[in-house]
Amino acid sequence: MVARWELRKLRPQEKNLGWAHQAFHVPDDVKKHWSRNISEGKVVETEWNEKFAAYENKYKEDATELKPIISDELPVDWEKALPMDYMTPAIRLAALSKSRVIYVMTHDSIGLREDGPTHQPIEHISSFRTMPNILMLRPADGNETAGAYRVAILNTKASESNHRKPSWLTQSNRNTYSLPYSTITSGTSMHMLH
Repeated sequence: MVARWELRKLRPQEKNLGWAHQAFHVPDDVKKHWSRNISEGKVVETEWNEKFAAYENKYKEDATELKPIISDELPVDWEKALPMDYMTPAIRLAALSKSRVIYVMTHDSIGLREDGPTHQPIEHISSFRTMPNILMLRPADGNETAGAYRVAILNTKASESNHRKPSWLTQSNRNTYSLPYSTITSGTSMHMLH
């Protein structure tokens, strides 16, 4: 799916190129040009199938392992081998050792943008919010972001080690506007650290 902002960028280019076709329309000459790939592809596929059959006869065990990889089949219980998240161990260790660390995480949103679902890490904020000894900050606008940085920096300078903890600033992937009456100090305060 093409994002709306991308379509706006394409309009001037289409005009310059004389592309007066409707959206998602493929002209006949383009179809004809690319349709030759069908017959060429059938020849290549036949050659591949013959080579793979010969390989399978010669290397049965390897072919058995290779087939699911080629067909995108996942092995049984594949999900049990996955780590929750590649940064989790480091963040957990920082929380346990009360390290003076500020993590700045971006793209938090339940909405999709042009980057797609790979940039929609909605599960991270809840999992790290439940992790002990993490200061979780989720500012809503620019003023609160400045305030959140202030709190995070003061948190790293906390004199008592029992008040010091890693800070986690979660930023949205959305364009946000300043909220009415929003200031650097209105959304955050040091009482959050105690």
